[in-house]
Amino acid sequence: MQNSEFDRIVDKCIKIIKESLKSKGDEYAMDNADRLINFKRGAEIKGTTPEDALFGYWLKHLTSIFDIIDEITKENKKIGLIFVAKPDINMNLIEEKIKDNINYLILLKALLIERYKEV
Repeated sequence: MQNSEFDRIVDKCIKIIKESLKSKGDEYAMDNADRLINFKRGAEIKGTTPEDALFGYWLKHLTSIFDIIDEITKENKKIGLIFVAKPDINMNLIEEKIKDNINYLILLKALLIERYKEV
């Protein structure tokens, strides 16, 4: 992959991630409330930390990525190749799942910054 193509991918990802975090933030943090409130409430319900609650929510998205990788691996084994350039995978689904996983890492960073600023 050429650097210019990779740069386009990065730029598109950043744009999509920013739009997603903004729209989800508006949805979950109504009236400019705490943007991380769902993780804090989840932690209260589960009797754990907000970071652990986030991990529980994130695990579903992470599992989806592993399912995609497993599907690619299974397809490759069927035809006896190590690498198939174009497996039958929905690229829109891949984009969504990668975006979700990146978003959870950003949200985790926000939780950790908030926690350690309070110390």
